[in-house]
Amino acid sequence: MRVTWLVRSVIGPRAGKPTIEHCKMRIIRHGFILLDWDNFGGGLKFLNDAMVKTKLIRDDKPACVHRLELDQLRVGKGRQGTIIKIFED
Repeated sequence: MRVTWLVRSVIGPRAGKPTIEHCKMRIIRHGFILLDWDNFGGGLKFLNDAMVKTKLIRDDKPACVHRLELDQLRVGKGRQGTIIKIFED
């Protein structure tokens, strides 16, 4: 539920625009500790579900998000965060 509210708070500028039907997505994690790729990818389930629930994207299936790039960077404490870039087709 918390992730859904976070997604809602940042999609304000998209309010009233149609749901994204087809896209490429790039998720860049800035973390103090780098994660194993399976933990990073598996941890995105709540984020993807929140983007669908808030109608930012139509679905999290390959027909909608046909390319997903994951990247992570090591940063100092206090500089952690996640950047999500969605490129609409």
